[in-house]
Amino acid sequence: MKKIDVLLTSFLILIIVVFVTFFTVTTYDRNKRDSLFDDYFVLQQKIMLDDIFSEYTEFTENVNQCDILNKQIDSSIILSQELLEKLKTINQFGIVTSDNRVKYVYILSNIKLWLQQEKFSKQCDDSRKIVLYFYPEFQSHSTEKVMWDTKTVFFEKKIRNLVESGYVEGTIALPYLKEIPIINQMIEDFQIEEPLAVVINDKVYYDEDVPLEITQEFLDKIDY
Repeated sequence: MKKIDVLLTSFLILIIVVFVTFFTVTTYDRNKRDSLFDDYFVLQQKIMLDDIFSEYTEFTENVNQCDILNKQIDSSIILSQELLEKLKTINQFGIVTSDNRVKYVYILSNIKLWLQQEKFSKQCDDSRKIVLYFYPEFQSHSTEKVMWDTKTVFFEKKIRNLVESGYVEGTIALPYLKEIPIINQMIEDFQIEEPLAVVINDKVYYDEDVPLEITQEFLDKIDY
């Protein structure tokens, strides 16, 4: 009888453990999906708001277009930073493959930010320079991936030196992925042959072209 009681107790404990585990995993999964949905929803709202603002500025003359564009850029920067912080919870450098949905939203938000900045520079006579740089992305773990991730981190250091030295206002990073149509179009338009590459003043410079320490020779090359 005691043996049966022990078996029943063990069975009940097992059921409880399975139930708790299932509930925990399901809750986590649901929260994760809700979080992703929120990210997409925020991005969709932002895109719609930007489109509405664009149409509104064309419709009426009683508005400061540069002021609106500047506010849109500030909003895009905040969204991009929030998404980057989420990516850094996965990888300390934010190196996450684009099949991750947060990463994909991050990419789209960065492209939107770059387009807004380009429009602001042309319409509002803004002298700030925002540069694009493209890095390689690998879907599977390999020795090659580790090597390129290391090169990417080092290349990012060079780009940060440009920002910290005051030669450019900011940077926008995009994966060199031709599978994403808009990025493929940008790669073709700028004629970028390979990563690692940075676009400055509509010209492409590769890893070997960019010095770790900013030199006058490099500044002359980029027409600064």
